[in-house]
Formats: sequence, C-alpha cells, structure tokens
Amino acid sequence: MSRVDYKKIVTSDPLIRDGEPCIRGLPITVDEILSRVGDMTSFGQILLEYPQLTREDIIACVRFASDQPLGKFFGAMVTMSPDKST
Repeated sequence: MSRVDYKKIVTSDPLIRDGEPCIRGLPITVDEILSRVGDMTSFGQILLEYPQLTREDIIACVRFASDQPLGKFFGAMVTMSPDKST
C-alpha cells in the first residue's frame, strides 16, 4: 500500500473557510475531520457523514497534523487552560 501524500489533498484557499486547511478544496476543514477521528469515530462513519471524502482524505488529515509543529497544538491548549491564579 502506498503512503498517502497529504500535500496533494490538503489545500488552503482564503476564499474557502477563511483559508483554514481543507480537503481537496471542499469546505470541509482538516480540523473537522481530526475532531471526528479524535472522538474515535470510525473511518466508515466519517465517510457516511461526509460522502464526498475518501479513506485517503482522512489519512491525509492525520498525516498533515503529524507534520505540524507541536507548539501549534500545545499553544492552543495553553491559551484554553483555565486561569489558576484565582
């Protein structure tokens, strides 16, 4: 089985979802799909909810996320953390 190249699947266009990384120019963000994967939704269920996607699209989202700097994700977690000074 060949490795999925997310660079051919994940796109960004300022006119689609404010430039957020999307799948093949569709108005479906990588973040939406990663949230479903993170909720342990099966690939089969995701494909039922998003029939325009393929299994390779879902894998591309995961591969894209794995190539991002960890600071991007940890930075978001820190800004969302409750203030413990009170």
